[in-house]
Amino acid sequence: MQHPPQNQRFFEALRHHFDQADLVEGDSGGPYPYKRTAIGQYVPSPLLHVRVAFDYLIENAAIDATGPLLDAGSGDGRIIALTAFVHSIPTVGVEYDSELVETSRQHLKSLKRLGLQGASELVLQGDFTEDETYERASLRFEDFTTVFNYI
Repeated sequence: MQHPPQNQRFFEALRHHFDQADLVEGDSGGPYPYKRTAIGQYVPSPLLHVRVAFDYLIENAAIDATGPLLDAGSGDGRIIALTAFVHSIPTVGVEYDSELVETSRQHLKSLKRLGLQGASELVLQGDFTEDETYERASLRFEDFTTVFNYI
């Protein structure tokens, strides 16, 4: 799939940003394959693989690119950034871990300062299986056209 130049530029900026974040020394003493938080462990989604999957699913109309998309268990926000900034899909991330919610929000702010723009993005703290998580933002789970959850 040939990407419009702006989408490719946004993806490269996004990938560089998260590659740099991934180089931070983690609990394992090297570039972290996972991060320990107060609640548990977090393993980042591989951006290139997820982008290829999203490209395919959008191209074949398996994902409604007009959104909104829910990233259930949104971690550090990389999927929110990918779908909102590169694919222009309105995206809401829900993450239980408050440390990861803050990290996610910081990543999104940093990417905007780099000039990335696209569809709306929002990060909520809570349990993605609970209605009250969405109600606090005047949303309903039923409103999402796609739910993404990477193991």
